[in-house]
Amino acid sequence: MLQETSTAVIAILFLASFVTFEASTAVALLFITAMVAFITALLFLLREISLALTGLRFGTGTPATPSPPGEDVRR
Repeated sequence: MLQETSTAVIAILFLASFVTFEASTAVALLFITAMVAFITALLFLLREISLALTGLRFGTGTPATPSPPGEDVRR
């Protein structure tokens, strides 16, 4: 959506240079739409990273107990 919005902004600015019409309102609305889409995408990325980090498990959650001296831990 962000790419289409930015393409529309460029197209309107290009057309406004050839045809006499007020393009500032349309460009402003499309720019605001692009920024909202960009911020939404960043929030989704942040949520995805949060879900990925929550899914990681480092260990079992119980502290490791030391093995008795002389016992071979490589079995």
